[in-house]
Amino acid sequence: IGRFLVVAFLVHALVLLSLRWIDPPTTAFMLASDQGAIQQSVPVEHVSRNLLAAVIAHEDQLLPYRDGAFTWDELFGRAEAHLRGEEDPSGSTIPQQVAKNLFLNQEMSAWRKAVEAGLSMELALVLDDRRMLELYVNYAQLGPTIYGVCAASWYYFASPPRDLSQAHAVEMV
Repeated sequence: IGRFLVVAFLVHALVLLSLRWIDPPTTAFMLASDQGAIQQSVPVEHVSRNLLAAVIAHEDQLLPYRDGAFTWDELFGRAEAHLRGEEDPSGSTIPQQVAKNLFLNQEMSAWRKAVEAGLSMELALVLDDRRMLELYVNYAQLGPTIYGVCAASWYYFASPPRDLSQAHAVEMV
């Protein structure tokens, strides 16, 4: 059992560390789609600054200013709201959404949210904000079978992701 745990830990660490350089060929969300998935990764430098600004403004304004995946106050507030049966007061941060998109499913359970919190903390340790944002824009679900900004910008606006206008960026987010 001990050897298995050590091997599992090492594989887990290598997978997370590899995300610094390697774009995953698929994600848990894509694999769960009955209708298939259309996705193509693009470097964040080839994505419109309008879209990047819209993503940060809409999804996680504190990304550039926060150390880690979330603040503990946010996490405790979310847990208390869940226990009271209320809506999530703050929503998931970008690191939490990247963890969910890459490794988890759409189930809305406390267990999945706890695993998401742990994975997002680990991702925040090994990835910088630039790479975290790049993974988010490349793997976020932006349509029933459309994942990532490249597929979405061509599908919705017939243009590359670097040419997205401010209006198109807001529509996409």
